[in-house]
Amino acid sequence: QVALRSEVAGKITGITFDEGQRVRQGALLVRINDSELQAELRKAEYRLTLAEARETREKRILDGGGISLEDFEATQNEVNVLRADVDLIKAQLEKTRVRAPFTGTIGLREVSLGSFISTSTDIATLQDVDPIKVDFSIPERYANRVEVGDEIQFSVEGLEGLQRGGIYAVEPEIDTNTRTLMIRAMAPNPDRRL
Repeated sequence: QVALRSEVAGKITGITFDEGQRVRQGALLVRINDSELQAELRKAEYRLTLAEARETREKRILDGGGISLEDFEATQNEVNVLRADVDLIKAQLEKTRVRAPFTGTIGLREVSLGSFISTSTDIATLQDVDPIKVDFSIPERYANRVEVGDEIQFSVEGLEGLQRGGIYAVEPEIDTNTRTLMIRAMAPNPDRRL
């Protein structure tokens, strides 16, 4: 489970999910106002186009001996800097899009269209419950009997029958207060009953 947040502050211009909806990894969830960045991108792309045209002309002139290699390399450097500027603006634009980091189910929405959010504003939660993680502890005296890969069975209040899973991690340190060992297992949950 993660709390979905934006990497940038701004006004929400689009919400593309419904509460309780299942979404795929990478799905667009929220758009934040990017009009200034779009204008900066267009400006940078125009400058890059002009610099590339100048580079092409100067390459022909250089081949004919009309300019020095130093002048041509300065133009090439300018083109490379402008390409990097365009890439930087595109990266900033991508931050105005909140996307699902993994496939899961969206919880309740905490924001509305037109809201101004900061980087600490929770938009919603995203949960992936198949498989689920099961954390439990055992007394210290049984620590040497448990290994990664061991199968576990557990019950859940409100559900009949035993559930099954497998241990995938064991805390290397005993809790000194409780003298117990923390263990984490994974259990399949294809029907999302857990």
